[in-house]
Amino acid sequence: MEMSSRLSAGLVAAAWFCTPAAPARADMVRAAGDRDHVVVVRDNEVWRSLDGGAREAISLPPDSWALDALPDRSGSLWIAIGPVPRQGPARLARVVAGTEIVWREIPGSNAAGDLHLVPRRRAPPFIVSASGAWTASPGGGATRIATWSVDGYGFYAATARARADGGLTVLAPTFDTCGSADVLEALVELRAGGGRLTTRRWTGRRLGHRTPALAADGSIYRWFRDAGGACTLETASDASSATRGEACDVLVRHNGERTVAVVDDGVVVRLVRRKPGAPSRIDLGHLERTEHAVDVTPDHRGGALVLTADGRVVRFSGGTGLALPI
Repeated sequence: MEMSSRLSAGLVAAAWFCTPAAPARADMVRAAGDRDHVVVVRDNEVWRSLDGGAREAISLPPDSWALDALPDRSGSLWIAIGPVPRQGPARLARVVAGTEIVWREIPGSNAAGDLHLVPRRRAPPFIVSASGAWTASPGGGATRIATWSVDGYGFYAATARARADGGLTVLAPTFDTCGSADVLEALVELRAGGGRLTTRRWTGRRLGHRTPALAADGSIYRWFRDAGGACTLETASDASSATRGEACDVLVRHNGERTVAVVDDGVVVRLVRRKPGAPSRIDLGHLERTEHAVDVTPDHRGGALVLTADGRVVRFSGGTGLALPI
């Protein structure tokens, strides 16, 4: 199961963390964390492969587009969609093999902005947007659990995670969009749970203008270039501390258990935390020089799946990449 982010990744919407530009289309790859269940959205066509089987197409309603998708261990698939043009409420369905797909409105949602499905252990996902959060029901409906108002444009770059206490944490950025690229102005942390909502806000200057990513374990990751030009990783207990240095682009996604990334030089990595405050990365492989990643997700084997700009899905593990026949 899966979330992204998109400073693009997914995780959330998959994410290039640095100076992202809003994606023109939502191409994405998703995978269940504990089963060979892969879903691809490309050019607004949705298909999946379950346990290595043949590719299965998922039909979307006319005049709609995919906002996010989330496969789970049961073999079912959650899909959130919005209307075309992007006005009106989003809808959600749980796709189960052999049954009719029923699309249900997400109450109070607005598909004019981005929306992310956030994986939860042994429970239907959270749904988050710039206007609030919901919990999905097993039948595909949704119940609102929190209301907030954050920058709708920047929400494509938001990251979120379900906490062990049953609550939800969201990092939502605000960008200065007047220049040639989006520059981070502020970051809001939203924590919902137990009927309460708490918020914190940091300015871009305090953050070093680098957009952090919220990982599966609750760590906050940032990347910057060291004196030699290498893309270096750092973590913090919150988003308020910053290290000087030029930001570098990193595409990140987590599935609620593991976090993976594609660094801007094409290296595919898994992010781990050896001890508090000490991040590390395990290199899983390297994209071909001519390839460009548009999304990444952890797979059920401890590796990563990368969706490339030409539509290939490549599994990286142990230093090598293998294109999947889907």
